Amino acid sequence: MKKIYSLSALLLNVLLFQAQIVYNDIPDITETVGSRAVPFYEFAPMDFNNDGTPEYKFSWFYNGTTMWNLNIRHSATDARTAQQTGPFNFRLHVLAENEMIGPALYWPNLDSPYVSNQNTPLFQAQGDRYIGVQFKIGANTHYGWILINFTNLTLIVKSFAYQSTPNTTIAAGDKGTLAVSETVKRENMIKLYPNPAKDYVMVKGMGEFEYTIIDMAGKMVQSGNSLAEKEINTTKLPRGNYFVKLKNLQGNISVKKLIIE
Repeated sequence: MKKIYSLSALLLNVLLFQAQIVYNDIPDITETVGSRAVPFYEFAPMDFNNDGTPEYKFSWFYNGTTMWNLNIRHSATDARTAQQTGPFNFRLHVLAENEMIGPALYWPNLDSPYVSNQNTPLFQAQGDRYIGVQFKIGANTHYGWILINFTNLTLIVKSFAYQSTPNTTIAAGDKGTLAVSETVKRENMIKLYPNPAKDYVMVKGMGEFEYTIIDMAGKMVQSGNSLAEKEINTTKLPRGNYFVKLKNLQGNISVKKLIIE
């Protein structure tokens, strides 16, 4: 049984290895503390692994120039930020480009640490700086960064990235190679639907391709060739979870999870 489980885990790791650093070059999000007619405001949710649940978001509180704060909040369970040690560990660790983000930093389970406030400049007027993040995908711990600039009460959120290989450090600002970035974009475009499926499944985001369906024991149960938006018959597959390996004419490989009801 242990050997069978390892085959399934290996298939999952193929996708993780291909992705390596997952980089999100978002349009700049600009927000000025106190710019809205509310005392508290949340903004810029960041979904690192594109699963529909943002891991982080920013917030500000404003009660005049003598009392304000800008924070980052943990939107997901087990999400943390690199913070200062000592009596002021609710303050973020300000990271410069190429500083390493990993287990050596301090990761307390404290929500809403300060980016800056009226008494604690931190990121204020430092130019582009990075926030170190740590979160879990399933049971695995991942490290990443958020690039921000905070000047004159205005925050600009520029981009974010994470290392998709579990328990692996990442340098602040590391975007991976162009080839990796293109792989991630392509991977996000490829979808299996309907999923869960019953009688058939189709692939979106791939032209002509080979497919292999593998069960949780690592056994190939179905294979063939198909085209995007064309039905692949799954009526002979028992109910359960499967991996679908897709390979297009250019040799690009994608591995997706499929549920048969």
